[in-house]
Amino acid sequence: MISQELQNQLVQGLISNSRESQRALFLTYFPLVKSITLRYAKMEEDSEELVNDAFLKAFFGIKSFDQTKSFSAWLSRITVNVCIDKYRSTLKNKDFHRVEISDDLLGSYEPDLQLDNSIEILPIIRELPERYRLVFNLYVFEEYSHREIAEALKIKEGTSKSCLSRAKQIIKQHFENKATLESISHG
Repeated sequence: MISQELQNQLVQGLISNSRESQRALFLTYFPLVKSITLRYAKMEEDSEELVNDAFLKAFFGIKSFDQTKSFSAWLSRITVNVCIDKYRSTLKNKDFHRVEISDDLLGSYEPDLQLDNSIEILPIIRELPERYRLVFNLYVFEEYSHREIAEALKIKEGTSKSCLSRAKQIIKQHFENKATLESISHG
């Protein structure tokens, strides 16, 4: 994205509360942060709120950034954590019974789902139920293990596996339905 030297200058500017540095980093990293939040948010407004929260958290926490590391990786991690925190806060406001599925019930079933980079999958991901969407994103895009997902979301590993499996089933079903409709309209 930007050179290490420019990154260090902007980070130093953030540490000294420079508005210009904040603006430059925001403009530089907005596409990255927005792309992450769009995968986690159901609606555009939610994504915008997550973007703002991620940048605020980064700006206020800039002193903890290790300048020998990648700023984009650090900011990506903050953004994912903001998305997880938002999910946790919505859980506190919901009154429902959690269904935990053990590994024994789930077995080793994994629906076959190959994602083609040319396919626009974001609208499909955004339509997934919240927990499925969160687990799918953490597992597929952030490469969290089921153990890490379980710890982050305070669920069992089996539940994480179940949510991922169900998310993949929904996405696969979407593509199968789309293919059926296309064959009918062309037939």
